[in-house]
Amino acid sequence: TANNTNATNLSSSGKGPDLYGPIWITMTLVFFVAVTSNISIYVHHNTSSAASSSSSSLSDVISETPIQAEQEWDYDINRLLRATSILYSFSILLPFLLFFVFRIVGVTSISMVEMICLYGYSLVP
Repeated sequence: TANNTNATNLSSSGKGPDLYGPIWITMTLVFFVAVTSNISIYVHHNTSSAASSSSSSLSDVISETPIQAEQEWDYDINRLLRATSILYSFSILLPFLLFFVFRIVGVTSISMVEMICLYGYSLVP
């Protein structure tokens, strides 16, 4: 009866699986990756331009006004699109794969949406 009780706990909890968490957790990861990537490129751009000129130092780069930095550097929106496609495909396709592997092995007590929810919530640190 212990196995029967465990199998019914997922489906009889009164609430269906929610996709709120996996969607927003993945979107948070997308923005984190995109922002840190653009910051990294911005810092690298400023330090490489400072290293190329012989008279400038790191303090010159830090004291550079935002208008000067903006004239030389531009962000890449494609990084956001790439991060979105990679992370959402990872968050959707891997649970699909796990679902089909579980079906082949014989585990039929979990649905596809429950698998996506379990995997999505597992991305929380």
